[in-house]
Amino acid sequence: RPVLWQEPTDRALERRETREFVRRAIEQLPESYRAVLLLRDIEDVSTEETAELMGITPNAAKIRLHRARRRLQSALEAGCAFSHDERDALVCEPKP
Repeated sequence: RPVLWQEPTDRALERRETREFVRRAIEQLPESYRAVLLLRDIEDVSTEETAELMGITPNAAKIRLHRARRRLQSALEAGCAFSHDERDALVCEPKP
């Protein structure tokens, strides 16, 4: 049986913690920002379709997405000290 590469436990834990921190930060966004961010950046829905689904103009969807990304970035910077591990993966070390 060939030996398959397996991520070391500490790295897997760091990646899981980083994903969880990002998920919680997204959940803390106001609903209209969270919705546009999830549709555009996670589900990869077009701006026009996002606008239609949300009942807003495409320009309003772009503005909300920009504001959502800025809020998310601020929340992540406030709660994480980001670094790169030896594989160049982004890792979040929670700030006290």
